[in-house]
Amino acid sequence: MMEMEINGVRGVMLQELPLEIEKVHRPKEESTNLLDHRHPNAMVLDENDRLYIGDSLGYVHVWDVEVRHGQLTINRLHKIKGKEILGDPINSLNLHPPDNKLLVVHSRDNFIRTIDPKQKGEVIQRYFGSKSSKAMVRSVVSPDGSYLLSGSEDGRPHLWWFTSGAPIGTEFFELSVKGLVSDVAWNNEYNMIAVCTFSAEFPILVYVHEKQDIFEEMGTRKKVKRNLLEEEKDDEEVLSREENEEDVDLKPVSYTHLRAHETPEHLVCRLLLEKKK
Repeated sequence: MMEMEINGVRGVMLQELPLEIEKVHRPKEESTNLLDHRHPNAMVLDENDRLYIGDSLGYVHVWDVEVRHGQLTINRLHKIKGKEILGDPINSLNLHPPDNKLLVVHSRDNFIRTIDPKQKGEVIQRYFGSKSSKAMVRSVVSPDGSYLLSGSEDGRPHLWWFTSGAPIGTEFFELSVKGLVSDVAWNNEYNMIAVCTFSAEFPILVYVHEKQDIFEEMGTRKKVKRNLLEEEKDDEEVLSREENEEDVDLKPVSYTHLRAHETPEHLVCRLLLEKKK
Protein backbone atom coordinates (compact mmCIF):
# COMPACT_ATOMS: atom_id res chain seq x y z
CA MET A 1 0.00 0.00 0.00
CA MET A 2 1.09 3.56 -0.66
CA GLU A 3 -0.24 6.69 0.99
CA MET A 4 -1.06 9.58 -1.33
CA GLU A 5 -2.55 13.05 -1.12
CA ILE A 6 -4.49 14.82 -3.91
CA ASN A 7 -5.78 18.36 -3.44
CA GLY A 8 -5.58 18.06 0.33
CA VAL A 9 -7.42 14.72 0.46
CA ARG A 10 -5.39 11.84 1.89
CA GLY A 11 -5.97 8.27 0.77
CA VAL A 12 -4.38 4.90 0.24
CA MET A 13 -3.69 3.32 -3.14
CA LEU A 14 -4.26 -0.37 -2.50
CA GLN A 15 -2.96 -1.84 -5.73
CA GLU A 16 -2.14 -0.86 -9.27
CA LEU A 17 -3.73 -2.43 -12.34
CA PRO A 18 -1.03 -2.62 -14.99
CA LEU A 19 -1.87 -2.63 -18.69
CA GLU A 20 0.72 -4.75 -20.43
CA ILE A 21 2.79 -3.11 -23.14
CA GLU A 22 2.34 -4.49 -26.62
CA LYS A 23 4.05 -3.57 -29.86
CA VAL A 24 1.69 -2.51 -32.61
CA HIS A 25 3.05 -3.09 -36.11
CA ARG A 26 1.19 -0.80 -38.48
CA PRO A 27 2.17 1.37 -41.45
CA LYS A 28 3.44 4.76 -40.39
CA GLU A 29 0.56 6.62 -42.03
CA GLU A 30 -1.99 4.53 -40.09
CA SER A 31 -0.41 5.02 -36.67
CA THR A 32 -0.97 8.71 -36.04
CA ASN A 33 -2.69 8.01 -32.70
CA LEU A 34 -1.23 4.55 -32.00
CA LEU A 35 2.06 4.50 -30.15
CA ASP A 36 4.09 1.65 -28.67
CA HIS A 37 2.26 2.06 -25.40
CA ARG A 38 -1.33 2.29 -24.21
CA HIS A 39 -3.18 4.23 -21.55
CA PRO A 40 -6.68 3.88 -20.03
CA ASN A 41 -9.31 6.25 -21.40
CA ALA A 42 -12.53 5.08 -19.76
CA MET A 43 -13.70 2.83 -16.93
CA VAL A 44 -16.97 1.48 -15.56
CA LEU A 45 -17.79 -0.84 -12.63
CA ASP A 46 -20.76 -3.20 -12.46
CA GLU A 47 -22.63 -4.57 -9.43
CA ASN A 48 -20.62 -7.81 -9.61
CA ASP A 49 -17.33 -6.02 -8.90
CA ARG A 50 -16.18 -6.24 -12.50
CA LEU A 51 -14.11 -3.33 -13.71
CA TYR A 52 -14.09 -2.64 -17.46
CA ILE A 53 -11.23 -0.49 -18.74
CA GLY A 54 -11.13 0.87 -22.29
CA ASP A 55 -7.67 1.86 -23.55
CA SER A 56 -6.10 3.92 -26.30
CA LEU A 57 -5.66 0.93 -28.62
CA GLY A 58 -9.28 -0.24 -28.61
CA TYR A 59 -8.95 -3.07 -26.07
CA VAL A 60 -11.39 -3.55 -23.19
CA HIS A 61 -9.71 -5.07 -20.11
CA VAL A 62 -11.98 -6.89 -17.66
CA TRP A 63 -10.89 -7.24 -14.02
CA ASP A 64 -12.51 -8.72 -10.94
CA VAL A 65 -12.06 -6.20 -8.12
CA GLU A 66 -13.56 -6.99 -4.73
CA VAL A 67 -12.86 -6.82 -1.03
CA ARG A 68 -12.86 -10.11 0.88
CA HIS A 69 -12.42 -10.17 4.64
CA GLY A 70 -10.99 -6.66 4.55
CA GLN A 71 -8.48 -7.50 1.82
CA LEU A 72 -8.59 -6.20 -1.73
CA THR A 73 -8.56 -9.03 -4.27
CA ILE A 74 -7.80 -8.30 -7.92
CA ASN A 75 -7.90 -10.84 -10.72
CA ARG A 76 -7.54 -10.34 -14.43
CA LEU A 77 -10.48 -12.06 -16.15
CA HIS A 78 -10.00 -11.49 -19.85
CA LYS A 79 -9.41 -8.90 -22.55
CA ILE A 80 -12.00 -8.06 -25.21
CA LYS A 81 -10.47 -7.71 -28.68
CA GLY A 82 -13.41 -6.73 -30.84
CA LYS A 83 -12.51 -6.62 -34.52
CA GLU A 84 -14.49 -3.42 -35.11
CA ILE A 85 -13.14 -1.51 -32.13
CA LEU A 86 -9.54 -2.70 -32.23
CA GLY A 87 -7.05 0.02 -33.18
CA ASP A 88 -9.15 3.07 -32.24
CA PRO A 89 -9.04 4.80 -28.85
CA ILE A 90 -12.07 4.21 -26.66
CA ASN A 91 -13.70 7.43 -25.46
CA SER A 92 -16.26 6.08 -23.00
CA LEU A 93 -17.78 2.89 -21.61
CA ASN A 94 -21.35 2.45 -20.35
CA LEU A 95 -23.29 -0.51 -19.00
CA HIS A 96 -26.87 -0.94 -20.17
CA PRO A 97 -29.34 -0.81 -17.26
CA PRO A 98 -30.99 -2.46 -15.52
CA ASP A 99 -29.17 -5.80 -15.79
CA ASN A 100 -25.84 -4.34 -17.02
CA LYS A 101 -25.21 -7.31 -19.31
CA LEU A 102 -24.38 -5.23 -22.39
CA LEU A 103 -21.45 -2.84 -22.74
CA VAL A 104 -21.67 0.38 -24.79
CA VAL A 105 -18.32 1.26 -26.36
CA HIS A 106 -17.81 4.74 -27.81
CA SER A 107 -14.77 4.60 -30.09
CA ARG A 108 -12.91 7.36 -31.85
CA ASP A 109 -14.00 6.17 -35.30
CA ASN A 110 -17.38 7.96 -35.50
CA PHE A 111 -19.14 4.88 -34.12
CA ILE A 112 -20.85 3.82 -30.91
CA ARG A 113 -21.43 0.10 -30.47
CA THR A 114 -23.23 -2.15 -28.03
CA ILE A 115 -21.26 -5.33 -27.44
CA ASP A 116 -21.72 -8.50 -25.42
CA PRO A 117 -18.73 -8.85 -23.05
CA LYS A 118 -19.35 -12.58 -22.68
CA GLN A 119 -19.29 -13.23 -26.43
CA LYS A 120 -15.78 -11.92 -27.17
CA GLY A 121 -17.03 -8.46 -28.02
CA GLU A 122 -19.78 -9.46 -30.46
CA VAL A 123 -21.47 -6.30 -31.78
CA ILE A 124 -25.18 -6.21 -30.92
CA GLN A 125 -26.06 -2.74 -32.24
CA ARG A 126 -24.38 0.21 -33.96
CA TYR A 127 -25.23 3.90 -33.69
CA PHE A 128 -24.43 6.30 -36.52
CA GLY A 129 -24.40 10.09 -36.74
CA SER A 130 -22.19 11.33 -33.93
CA LYS A 131 -18.82 12.65 -35.08
CA SER A 132 -15.86 11.49 -33.00
CA SER A 133 -12.55 10.99 -34.75
CA LYS A 134 -10.19 13.54 -33.18
CA ALA A 135 -11.45 14.51 -29.73
CA MET A 136 -12.59 12.81 -26.53
CA VAL A 137 -16.36 12.72 -27.05
CA ARG A 138 -18.46 10.76 -24.57
CA SER A 139 -21.94 9.22 -24.47
CA VAL A 140 -24.41 7.98 -21.82
CA VAL A 141 -27.33 5.56 -21.57
CA SER A 142 -30.59 6.79 -20.02
CA PRO A 143 -31.37 5.38 -16.55
CA ASP A 144 -34.24 3.27 -17.93
CA GLY A 145 -32.08 1.91 -20.75
CA SER A 146 -34.35 3.24 -23.51
CA TYR A 147 -32.10 5.91 -25.01
CA LEU A 148 -28.48 6.61 -25.86
CA LEU A 149 -27.26 10.23 -25.79
CA SER A 150 -23.93 11.39 -27.16
CA GLY A 151 -21.86 14.46 -27.75
CA SER A 152 -20.31 15.15 -31.14
CA GLU A 153 -17.66 17.12 -32.94
CA ASP A 154 -20.34 18.71 -35.14
CA GLY A 155 -21.52 20.96 -32.28
CA ARG A 156 -24.81 19.27 -31.35
CA PRO A 157 -25.95 16.30 -29.26
CA HIS A 158 -27.22 13.07 -30.82
CA LEU A 159 -29.92 10.75 -29.51
CA TRP A 160 -30.98 7.21 -30.44
CA TRP A 161 -33.42 4.52 -29.41
CA PHE A 162 -31.14 2.08 -27.65
CA THR A 163 -32.61 -1.22 -28.88
CA SER A 164 -33.21 -0.37 -32.53
CA GLY A 165 -30.41 2.16 -32.99
CA ALA A 166 -32.82 4.50 -34.78
CA PRO A 167 -31.89 8.19 -34.41
CA ILE A 168 -34.16 10.68 -32.68
CA GLY A 169 -34.17 14.33 -33.72
CA THR A 170 -32.54 16.65 -31.18
CA GLU A 171 -34.01 19.94 -32.40
CA PHE A 172 -35.73 20.34 -29.00
CA PHE A 173 -32.28 20.94 -27.46
CA GLU A 174 -32.07 24.16 -29.52
CA LEU A 175 -28.31 23.74 -29.41
CA SER A 176 -25.84 24.15 -32.24
CA VAL A 177 -22.44 25.54 -31.32
CA LYS A 178 -19.30 26.26 -33.28
CA GLY A 179 -17.23 23.74 -31.45
CA LEU A 180 -17.40 20.43 -29.69
CA VAL A 181 -20.11 18.86 -27.57
CA SER A 182 -17.68 16.86 -25.50
CA ASP A 183 -19.72 15.19 -22.78
CA VAL A 184 -23.29 14.45 -21.71
CA ALA A 185 -24.82 13.29 -18.42
CA TRP A 186 -28.24 11.85 -17.51
CA ASN A 187 -29.60 12.21 -13.98
CA ASN A 188 -30.61 8.88 -12.42
CA GLU A 189 -33.42 10.34 -10.32
CA TYR A 190 -34.93 13.20 -12.33
CA ASN A 191 -35.67 13.93 -15.98
CA MET A 192 -32.52 16.04 -16.24
CA ILE A 193 -29.77 16.11 -18.87
CA ALA A 194 -26.49 18.06 -18.80
CA VAL A 195 -24.50 18.88 -21.94
CA CYS A 196 -20.89 20.14 -21.96
CA THR A 197 -19.71 22.21 -24.93
CA PHE A 198 -16.50 23.87 -26.06
CA SER A 199 -18.29 27.18 -26.55
CA ALA A 200 -17.63 30.52 -24.87
CA GLU A 201 -21.35 31.33 -24.63
CA PHE A 202 -22.67 28.03 -23.20
CA PRO A 203 -19.97 25.91 -21.57
CA ILE A 204 -22.50 23.68 -19.73
CA LEU A 205 -26.24 23.46 -20.36
CA VAL A 206 -28.75 21.68 -18.11
CA TYR A 207 -32.15 20.59 -19.46
CA VAL A 208 -35.06 19.71 -17.16
CA HIS A 209 -38.37 18.24 -18.28
CA GLU A 210 -41.28 19.91 -16.47
CA LYS A 211 -44.31 17.64 -16.53
CA GLN A 212 -47.60 19.34 -15.69
CA ASP A 213 -49.74 17.60 -13.13
CA ILE A 214 -52.62 16.10 -15.09
CA PHE A 215 -54.95 16.18 -12.10
CA GLU A 216 -54.22 19.83 -11.54
CA GLU A 217 -54.86 20.50 -15.22
CA MET A 218 -58.16 18.61 -15.12
CA GLY A 219 -59.21 20.49 -12.01
CA THR A 220 -58.48 23.81 -13.72
CA ARG A 221 -60.54 22.85 -16.77
CA LYS A 222 -63.51 21.80 -14.63
CA LYS A 223 -63.31 25.08 -12.75
CA VAL A 224 -63.32 27.08 -16.00
CA LYS A 225 -66.32 25.14 -17.35
CA ARG A 226 -68.20 25.60 -14.08
CA ASN A 227 -67.58 29.35 -14.13
CA LEU A 228 -68.69 29.57 -17.74
CA LEU A 229 -71.90 27.70 -16.99
CA GLU A 230 -72.62 30.01 -14.06
CA GLU A 231 -71.98 33.09 -16.22
CA GLU A 232 -74.21 31.64 -18.95
CA LYS A 233 -77.00 31.04 -16.45
CA ASP A 234 -76.69 34.62 -15.11
CA ASP A 235 -76.81 36.03 -18.65
CA GLU A 236 -79.96 34.05 -19.43
CA GLU A 237 -81.66 35.36 -16.28
CA VAL A 238 -80.71 38.96 -17.09
CA LEU A 239 -81.93 38.62 -20.68
CA SER A 240 -85.22 37.10 -19.51
CA ARG A 241 -85.84 39.99 -17.12
CA GLU A 242 -85.10 42.55 -19.84
CA GLU A 243 -87.50 40.85 -22.26
CA ASN A 244 -90.28 40.99 -19.69
CA GLU A 245 -89.68 44.64 -18.85
CA GLU A 246 -89.55 46.00 -22.41
CA ASP A 247 -89.76 44.96 -25.99
CA VAL A 248 -86.23 44.31 -27.08
CA ASP A 249 -85.46 44.80 -30.77
CA LEU A 250 -83.45 41.68 -31.68
CA LYS A 251 -82.02 41.21 -35.17
CA PRO A 252 -81.19 37.72 -36.42
CA VAL A 253 -77.50 36.93 -36.83
CA SER A 254 -76.19 34.13 -39.03
CA TYR A 255 -74.49 31.07 -37.49
CA THR A 256 -71.48 31.70 -39.72
CA HIS A 257 -71.13 35.22 -38.34
CA LEU A 258 -71.14 33.90 -34.79
CA ARG A 259 -68.50 31.27 -35.56
CA ALA A 260 -66.25 33.89 -37.19
CA HIS A 261 -66.18 35.95 -33.99
CA GLU A 262 -66.04 33.03 -31.61
CA THR A 263 -63.44 33.15 -28.81
CA PRO A 264 -62.07 30.07 -27.00
CA GLU A 265 -64.45 30.77 -24.11
CA HIS A 266 -67.42 31.02 -26.50
CA LEU A 267 -66.32 27.78 -28.10
CA VAL A 268 -66.60 26.01 -24.76
CA CYS A 269 -70.08 27.52 -24.22
CA ARG A 270 -71.24 26.49 -27.69
CA LEU A 271 -70.02 22.93 -27.23
CA LEU A 272 -71.78 22.72 -23.89
CA LEU A 273 -75.00 24.07 -25.38
CA GLU A 274 -74.87 21.65 -28.29
CA LYS A 275 -74.32 18.83 -25.83
CA LYS A 276 -77.48 19.86 -23.95
CA LYS A 277 -79.50 19.76 -27.18
